[in-house]
Amino acid sequence: MNELTTLVQAATGHDLFASHLSRWRESLPSTCKLCGETKEKSLHLLGECPALKLERITLSCIGVGGRCKTPHRLILGFFEHEKVRGLTNTNSEWLELDP
Repeated sequence: MNELTTLVQAATGHDLFASHLSRWRESLPSTCKLCGETKEKSLHLLGECPALKLERITLSCIGVGGRCKTPHRLILGFFEHEKVRGLTNTNSEWLELDP
């Protein structure tokens, strides 16, 4: 997926997270699979999900030459993280299995 696509999906919520996909597949729960507290959507994952707190802290402080990353690099890095990619991969597989 290219960078612009990722940023647009993060901003609009039109992505492979459960909250968006459950609109078309009612059998897919919209609850966050990582914390179970609220809907699984990009803004929840970026700023609220307690299961990703450490990842948010870590990614926000890692930069080139000791400088923090720009906001768009933070978002891109976050959505490339293995836990977040795991959610989209699981949801993609689920869509293929559910008729």
